Amino acid sequence: MSILLVFVIIVSLNIYASGDLFLAGPLTPQMKLLLGQKVLMLGLLEGLWAVISLKWLLPIFFDPLDLSKKQILVLVSGIVFSVVSGIYAMLEAS
Repeated sequence: MSILLVFVIIVSLNIYASGDLFLAGPLTPQMKLLLGQKVLMLGLLEGLWAVISLKWLLPIFFDPLDLSKKQILVLVSGIVFSVVSGIYAMLEAS
């Protein structure tokens, strides 16, 4: 269960950082750059942890997970959204 807890912590930190980036008032370019880097790194970490946990760690404890195409699409779209929004914020800051 700690595998899923780590994933939930990464996702919640990513959502919190994204909220700070896009829902906060006017930010300085330096703040946008730092928050964009944070969102980008958390998005990449989320993707890496998803692959590691779904392919190697969870099948040790459970049967191999057969995810449907819709479940994979939801997982990948969240990761892609985080990475793209982080890159966008960094480009907007410069």
